[in-house]
Amino acid sequence: MAATPPEDPEIEAYRARLKQRTPIRITPNVAIVFASVLAGMGTVAYMAWQENSKLAPPPPPSVSTPPPPPTPADHVKTALQSVADTYAPMDATSVEGAPVALARGRKVTFVQQSRGFDPDTARLLNTSARSPMKVVMLPEGFEPGAAGALAVDPKDAGVVVLVNETMNRVGTYTGGKEPAIELEYEAFALLVPEAKRIARFFHVAAAPPTATRLGTGKDSVLVGGLTHDDGAWMRDAALALQDGRAP
Repeated sequence: MAATPPEDPEIEAYRARLKQRTPIRITPNVAIVFASVLAGMGTVAYMAWQENSKLAPPPPPSVSTPPPPPTPADHVKTALQSVADTYAPMDATSVEGAPVALARGRKVTFVQQSRGFDPDTARLLNTSARSPMKVVMLPEGFEPGAAGALAVDPKDAGVVVLVNETMNRVGTYTGGKEPAIELEYEAFALLVPEAKRIARFFHVAAAPPTATRLGTGKDSVLVGGLTHDDGAWMRDAALALQDGRAP
């Protein structure tokens, strides 16, 4: 077999040069150009994002239920609160007495002076038997335009009635241990601004006669109806006082 002729020296030298790896050299000018291109691309992307943000709809607002607007009765309570703040701290049993006839022609304001439980219920609930309050009271469905003998403005208040409310446990409903609760109101009428006691009277809102059982079997619960008082007694008492009579 004939021997392979030797490679041409120039070809071998060319092939050797191709196999050599020439390092890439980045000059300062090339680096500046490359950085400029990247910065330009970033600017274009930011401007596009800004434009899309303007076109995109805003996120929906958080859903929250606004409080109901104040009713006319709420405005009257707020207006008369200064009367409650002045007279509620008084001890009506120790002030000087005066004839109820002096209340004739005067407008009346009711103020809840305290709320509490009868001694047995307070002991059962491990709570205070009486808590002080300073809250203006109005009958159910009160409208300033038909206030009658009730005051709607502090300057109109000529009599303030301080009311102490007591929740009395008067038994339990058949079929369960849910207590039946009645509301008892002890009221003292004082002249404004003389602060003289002219009358003392009571009102009782009886416990509901029946309770309602919710659920079935061992999971059922006997729920006593809440004692309801529409406040009509306040209207009647105010009319009596304005007429110069004891309620």
